[in-house]
Amino acid sequence: MKETINNWIKAQASRTGLFALGVAHTDGTFAGQSCSSIYPSIFLNNSWRNLRECFNTGRDQHQVTPVCLRLVFEHACLYAAQRSDGAVLGVYVSRDEQLVPRGQVEILLNEFLFLSEAAA
Repeated sequence: MKETINNWIKAQASRTGLFALGVAHTDGTFAGQSCSSIYPSIFLNNSWRNLRECFNTGRDQHQVTPVCLRLVFEHACLYAAQRSDGAVLGVYVSRDEQLVPRGQVEILLNEFLFLSEAAA
């Protein structure tokens, strides 16, 4: 499944309005795609790692199992989703919903959540 997810990540990078996207796999590895020069790889890998920790903390310390998260920053939003197999997707987009409507982000998150080997 890891290869299927990595290929899917690469294919999504051409979507309009994305700053970056990536995944933290259950084996501790990361796959990411920067779509903007202001999001270097080292920054992205730390983001994906921290997203995984957010989901784990919610589950382990607060007895909630979030499926999706949204973090709002000054100029960007970070959306995240965790699959049932534990892989975590992160997507940085502009806060301007005219550039990237929330509905498009939700479609992207759902594609990730329900991605299967057959989709490759």
